[in-house]
Amino acid sequence: MKLTILGHTAPFPAPGRACPGYLVEEGSTRLLLDAGNGVLERMLAHCRYEDLTAVVASHLHFDHFADLLVLRYAIDVCRALGDRRQGLPVYAPAGPAGLPELLTYKEATRWVPATAGEAVDVGDLRVSFVAVDHPIPTHAVIVEGERGRLAYSGDSRWGEGLIQAAQGADLLLCEATFQDRDRHLAAPTGHLTATEAARVADRAGAGRLVLTHIQAFYDREVSLAEAQAVAGGPVELAEEGRVYHLG
Repeated sequence: MKLTILGHTAPFPAPGRACPGYLVEEGSTRLLLDAGNGVLERMLAHCRYEDLTAVVASHLHFDHFADLLVLRYAIDVCRALGDRRQGLPVYAPAGPAGLPELLTYKEATRWVPATAGEAVDVGDLRVSFVAVDHPIPTHAVIVEGERGRLAYSGDSRWGEGLIQAAQGADLLLCEATFQDRDRHLAAPTGHLTATEAARVADRAGAGRLVLTHIQAFYDREVSLAEAQAVAGGPVELAEEGRVYHLG
């Protein structure tokens, strides 16, 4: 299984960087995991619109799904030109009211309600959803290939659901929105600090921790240092274009 980082900055882009988005590949399967501002442009260096198998949105905050509103048009054009026969399923939670319906567009894209505790087959991948603690319905997402296991936190404050999702992952892609100086803001807004992300990885026995969803105005090296100070395993920063092979 192959993971490519397409974007990692939140809740708005930093200069030259995109919001969260990740491409997961196994065999001929191409899964887009979240698609915030700027993600589609990065994706095209690795995957054509017509080759996408499915999309998963961890939740419907705009820094995680804004580019899906444009992806609807791209898939529609692909179908009109005969480059794609099937519509594109988009798995996402059922809320907030009015937003999931935007993910269905003509015959191009189709919202598929994702339910916590559910697992679905997406081509050669198995995708599972775990409810995590955030102000709107949000899932941590587990993606399993023939050998590798990826856990993605979505957005979440500390909680057992997040630790459960990360259990035994080869790689934990975990939000690290705040630094220790601003830790008083993390739980009230439904987020983690980099230090907490490292503790989640340790509790779950994850093989590798990759920090993502870091504030656009932070010095990211500070986030890395804070996580490394408490981590029991390897930690690194998500970088656009970086590729990981799992399993």
